[in-house]
Amino acid sequence: MTKTAICSIEDINMFSPSCKVFELIHGLHEAGFNVELHIGSWATASGVSYDNKTGSYKKGTSKFLWDPNTHPVDIFENLLLPTFPNLKIYYGNSWFKRAKTRLMTLIKPTYYNAGQIISLYASEEEKVQYFQQKVGHFISGSSFLVFLYHIISLKWSLPLKFRPRSSGLRYKLSHVKYTREVKDFIESANNRAKFYVLVTANWDDQQAFEPQIDRIRGINYDPLEFNDMRRVVKELDCLATAQNFRILLASKKAADWPKILTSDFLDMRDFERLGFSLAQTIFIMQELGGISINWPNTMTLWVTNCKNILHLNWGGTKDTCEWARVNGFGLKASEILNLLQNVKSEND
Repeated sequence: MTKTAICSIEDINMFSPSCKVFELIHGLHEAGFNVELHIGSWATASGVSYDNKTGSYKKGTSKFLWDPNTHPVDIFENLLLPTFPNLKIYYGNSWFKRAKTRLMTLIKPTYYNAGQIISLYASEEEKVQYFQQKVGHFISGSSFLVFLYHIISLKWSLPLKFRPRSSGLRYKLSHVKYTREVKDFIESANNRAKFYVLVTANWDDQQAFEPQIDRIRGINYDPLEFNDMRRVVKELDCLATAQNFRILLASKKAADWPKILTSDFLDMRDFERLGFSLAQTIFIMQELGGISINWPNTMTLWVTNCKNILHLNWGGTKDTCEWARVNGFGLKASEILNLLQNVKSEND
């Protein structure tokens, strides 16, 4: 008899933390489970949107980049769902069913609520920080019953959860998104380089797309870590042409990286102008990537799910999948290229 697990992100209205469920769904898939993913309503504030008619971007009312009317459905329907044949997605469950699911996540080891999904693969330090957020919400006026639910969920139920092994996956695109244009773009890019270095980290000092001043160089900015990451990117850039690889930028918040690059990098930051959706862009990055350079953010969360890529991290691993948490600090470009050869040998 096939086992079924329930993953509920109905209590998250933010896009980025909801995507932490990818790692769990893959682990459950590998362990032989069918998975039900329950999704609620997204935040209503609009993010950045692209107007095909004018070829221009429109900034929304949200302090975040993602747009609730565009990006979540694209990622979940066109990237996550095709990747896992054992997955079913349910939207807008009734109040009764949501309440029942919340209760079952406190009891059953394969029923997971939002807080448990966020915490399952987190470090002990990050688990403490997340729980402290809940304490802060209670102090600020959240109800005692809600706080009690979080105490039971995170302090008693979480340690009893089935925790499948974290491992890498390969995304698949829906048939409607796996277009001839996507295939041709990948083929053309592969003909121009042996592999691509995916720089997912933010660097947007002029706030071209990042409205939050404390995130222009990523969350929890540490100048020592950031400067070391920048050094590595520059060293790789200097080797790129001679060793036939290229750097790829796809995040809109990567606005300032080009000023230190001298090689011919692949610019996908305005992927909409290339005719691609976010799901298509992530898939293309997976197909081209050999190395990823990461700092905690949503792009890192998506990319570090991908196997057959050497994932290097600076600024912490909050948004890096557990299996991919390789510390890049202090590494030389030559050492990184040697590590990549080891990854390729393991996959051959």
